[in-house]
Amino acid sequence: ILLALVALFDLYGLLFGIALVITLIATNKTANGKRSYLYPLIPFSPKGLAALFFRVKKHDVEIK
Repeated sequence: ILLALVALFDLYGLLFGIALVITLIATNKTANGKRSYLYPLIPFSPKGLAALFFRVKKHDVEIK
């Protein structure tokens, strides 16, 4: 869809397509339906985000 939008509308198609992709990722849920794909960022969870970047023990971080 993004490729078709860019081919049809040039820069405006690219901007609209990127906005569409970001919106779809932000509103989509994981397979179990409990969290979104952007979980540690939206809703913000400092402990969850730290678990992605640093090694922490499993019992130290509780993921909702």
